[in-house]
Amino acid sequence: MKKFIKKKIYYLFPQRFSSFLEVQSSLFNINKVFFLIILFVGFFNFLIFFIVRVFFSANINFIDSTRIGHFVIQGCLYTELLKNKKKNSIYLCYFSANVSNNFLFYKFKKKIKVADNYFVISVIAFQHLLDFMGISSKISDIKLTNKSKFWKWDLIKHNTINFTNIEKTKGSKILKDKLNINLKDKYVCLIVRDDAYLNDKNSDHHYRNFNIDIFDLAAKELIRLGYKVVRMGKKVRKEIKLKNSNYIDYANSSHRSDFLDFFLIKNCAYVVSNVTGPDNIATIFKKPICFIVLALGFIFPYKNDNIILPRFFINKKKKLLNLSQACKAGLFTTNKSSFYLKKKIFPLYPTSNNIKMLVREMHLKINNKLKINKNMQKKFWQLYYSPNSDKKGNGVIEVKNFKSQISNYFLLKNYKWFVK
Repeated sequence: MKKFIKKKIYYLFPQRFSSFLEVQSSLFNINKVFFLIILFVGFFNFLIFFIVRVFFSANINFIDSTRIGHFVIQGCLYTELLKNKKKNSIYLCYFSANVSNNFLFYKFKKKIKVADNYFVISVIAFQHLLDFMGISSKISDIKLTNKSKFWKWDLIKHNTINFTNIEKTKGSKILKDKLNINLKDKYVCLIVRDDAYLNDKNSDHHYRNFNIDIFDLAAKELIRLGYKVVRMGKKVRKEIKLKNSNYIDYANSSHRSDFLDFFLIKNCAYVVSNVTGPDNIATIFKKPICFIVLALGFIFPYKNDNIILPRFFINKKKKLLNLSQACKAGLFTTNKSSFYLKKKIFPLYPTSNNIKMLVREMHLKINNKLKINKNMQKKFWQLYYSPNSDKKGNGVIEVKNFKSQISNYFLLKNYKWFVK
């Protein structure tokens, strides 16, 4: 009992609790002092809520709408799970005070009963405190944890977010009149996170950020193959340098909108991304994705017909680590720069040519013309999963069930890297 209490008190240390307050006050868009008051009130409201649940079936859920990635997955999963809700039960949902996409919020409000009164907010806030301290609590029979929202892709239908005929007409008109894109045109959405995304030039995630110029060669290749290229983004650092009427800097155009973000991805041929929130929009719409990955462990290779381009890692002596070494060091399971700095290992950015070959492979794949070396693919995944499996076998997936693949060109070019 003493060990249990000591463990829970550890979470209340000033530095850790201050970090918790920072995150939570941002989610609810209130200052820290007011959030502390809500926590205090939340203790009593939390007890009242559980007393009510004894006599009446009530459920409260929270959806993190501040980031588009979390917003789209949690919201879509929640709407799907609501279809099997218990009879004579009330389901209330609270979204973060800051909404990352108003079009998505509008769609969810049609299917979800949104509640933003202080009783609901205080109950959710207190539950977040309990979760932070590692104390299990249940305020809904619909569970939306950080893990479950990504492991339940199959529950989400492709039409969870649908467009009305009016919206389809509106979207088609904007694409044609403003972006010179007809729906019959083939186009690729280029989603590139840079340091403007969270203004995080020196943050713990800056290795995830890319310079858009590195994609110029890929854009030229796509245009040569008959595609138009649409550079996506709500907040980006710089404009594209490559001048071509078929390379559209939508992110910096006056026509960018929350609605059009979804409409463009919904109707594209496929997506090229360095792994960021809007990827989840593509996943919901069942679009193939070219992933340029830092943390390979964050990609679930058996879910979509994607192609993955991993990144190399070098040590302090600038020596390249092979696949087994990278896996054993845990380099594919984190995005945090502090982790790499601590180990004195650094990720390298892919070459422009590797990205060019990646988009070419996807073009061949969606046209059923890509020939891949299945033995080499199998060997890669066996090497990858072997050192990452624990005693319980968690994370080990049968290679034969993979739908995604590592870039075939990348493997052929770097075979010695990952097998030695």
